[in-house]
Amino acid sequence: MRQRLNTPGDYKAFLLRRRLRILVTFLIVFGFVAMVAFLLPSIYRSTCTILIETQQIPQDLIRTTVTGYVEERLKSISQEVMSRTKLLGIIDRFGLYGEMKDSKTTEEIIDYMRDAISLEMVSAESVNPRTGRPALVTVAFTLSYEGKHPSKVQNVGNALASLYLEANLKTRTSMAETSVTFLEDQADLYRNLCAELEETIAGFKEKHLGELPELLQLNLQTEKQIRNQLDDFARVIRTLEDRKVYLESQLAMTKPDTSLIDETGRRVLDVQERFKLMKNELITLLANFSEKHPDVIRVKKQVAQLGKEVQLKDDLARMQKELENKQASLKELMGRVTEKHPDVISLKREIMQYEKELEQASKTSVLSRSDVSEPENPAYINLKTQVVSTELELNSLKKQRVELHQKWVTYVGRLEKMPRVEQEYRELARDHDNATAKYRETVDKLMEARQALGLEEHQAGERLAIIEPAAFPEKPAKPNRVAILLIGLVLGLGTGIGYASVVEFSDTSVRKADDLQAVTDLPVLAVVPHIFTESELARQGKKKRYGFVIAAGLLIIAIIFIHFFIMDLEVFWFRVMRRF
Repeated sequence: MRQRLNTPGDYKAFLLRRRLRILVTFLIVFGFVAMVAFLLPSIYRSTCTILIETQQIPQDLIRTTVTGYVEERLKSISQEVMSRTKLLGIIDRFGLYGEMKDSKTTEEIIDYMRDAISLEMVSAESVNPRTGRPALVTVAFTLSYEGKHPSKVQNVGNALASLYLEANLKTRTSMAETSVTFLEDQADLYRNLCAELEETIAGFKEKHLGELPELLQLNLQTEKQIRNQLDDFARVIRTLEDRKVYLESQLAMTKPDTSLIDETGRRVLDVQERFKLMKNELITLLANFSEKHPDVIRVKKQVAQLGKEVQLKDDLARMQKELENKQASLKELMGRVTEKHPDVISLKREIMQYEKELEQASKTSVLSRSDVSEPENPAYINLKTQVVSTELELNSLKKQRVELHQKWVTYVGRLEKMPRVEQEYRELARDHDNATAKYRETVDKLMEARQALGLEEHQAGERLAIIEPAAFPEKPAKPNRVAILLIGLVLGLGTGIGYASVVEFSDTSVRKADDLQAVTDLPVLAVVPHIFTESELARQGKKKRYGFVIAAGLLIIAIIFIHFFIMDLEVFWFRVMRRF
């Protein structure tokens, strides 16, 4: 039959009836938990507080090259500090985990040490200077280490803090050096680029010496001056050509040879005059004498000889005139074309041919070359001299005009090429200006990066400072024996009451009249009270003694629990008072 507990009296009777089972179960469970609490090794914790100091020199003066959030940098530093090499060094230095070296691998020991190290950020609310809004800023962090030996825990905590400080300084210095190295490489690159562009521009200027954009006005003025000079030369040449035509016409009407008077006063006739005189004399002789007359024969011979000389003289004069014309044509042609031109070669060949013929004719003549080439009439000589000087001056002016025309063509070509040259030059100049600006910008950044490197080397930038070193732990942080005992107390009571409840509800005994009436559906007429025998009284006495022992044990447990609780309460109260 299932018992029914309806009233507080029923619960009281249940507890008194099953008190032994409850107490025994409670003592077993609580004793096991208490044994576990006191047998667990004491774990000590030493905590070090590290402050994140901002840059000591205003950023308006020197801007650091180390950017990024401090949380990210601390994570990278933690990865370096928690590396295998660093942790093995600390383990060997302080002789940690000696009891594990025989049963655990090195990786397991390192993982165990990593679990014993904890890092927590300390944030504070600060006003953002950019937005003006409050925000949480990391101002410090705590570094803790847990272990079984208080002195080693303290030493390891300080060693870890030193590693964080060294790693932070090394990281910031390395980042600043990396920035300096990168900017130096970029500065060398842009400097070499500027040098190459300058060399290219110098070669371009040398190649297009007179075609540069800055010479546009000078080229225009020079081209205009040359054009005016060409016009002046054209006018002068036309004037000289007209003069030459006039002189040649005068020369054609003047005889080159004339009669001369010798020292005795006699008139000396030239060959043509003597040829005419002898012809007249021959006609007179033929009119008076026969052809066989000695005088007639003599005069005929003289007339024939003089005729040959006159004809030869005319041929020599004609050949000399043609030679002079060919030479003048060659000079004029040489001013316009090169020596390899076909017309020049042909004229030279003709001139050589005329010179050979003139030389041969001169050798066969009884007259000297000077008699033929040099006229005797002073007026003719004067006109001839003026014609020659005019021709020379005309040829010189034509040659100068050709040279000036070539010079004008050169300047016109420069002006025509200037737009394309200007475009290429501006592209080179623009590239050079961009490279120069980039080089100057990189040099300025390099100077700032070197200042930032000096800032990190002198530890004047953002740095880590230990404001609370790791202290000697006087009390273990683990395990929390009070909490474990409290859990054991609750667990023991719950287990005892649960076990007693199971036994109670499994019992089919009838202990009350109401239960009997509910089972039989018959009314109860009388109730006989329980009569205790001597054996029952003896058992009750033993139970009282057992109860006393159990109460004493519970009292001892309570005293121990209160002792630890009071100690924790004092520590808690001390911490609260210290904050205020």
